[in-house]
Amino acid sequence: MRTIVTGLAFLLCIAAATAAPARGSAAEARAMLQRAVAALRTDPVAAITAFNKTDGGFRDRDLYVACFDARSGKVVAHVDAKQLGVDVRSLKQPDGAAFGKKLFDAAKAGRIATVDYEYYAPGGSSHVPKRSFITRVGSNACLVGYYLPANANQAAPGKRKP
Repeated sequence: MRTIVTGLAFLLCIAAATAAPARGSAAEARAMLQRAVAALRTDPVAAITAFNKTDGGFRDRDLYVACFDARSGKVVAHVDAKQLGVDVRSLKQPDGAAFGKKLFDAAKAGRIATVDYEYYAPGGSSHVPKRSFITRVGSNACLVGYYLPANANQAAPGKRKP
């Protein structure tokens, strides 16, 4: 009996160690965007600086704030520093669909829109479905996205005010 219990405990440890990383939820992504909006309204320069820091308070598992200049489209905040300066409108899915243009067009002051697209899975090279909440605050458009299960119904929820 002791051998069976020890074996089961060992298997549970292996399963826990190899389980998929915890992902942020829609509610958590929306809440992070609302915190980002408040930070941008208080001090836009400090907010963008915080969004780009690993310990700036705007990263949680696979959730993070990304922002671009709402006029030029240039990325000013992103978890991946290589994205800084990239024109968001140039971002495409593997099938060639320009999801960056959808993000650019959806960013409107006074409301939060949703945009569905495929993006790299955290820590991987494959694309998975993602939904982002996006809004515009001053000259910045900011978003927080969360990853959807591969078989999720991707009908975007309605647009709401921030």
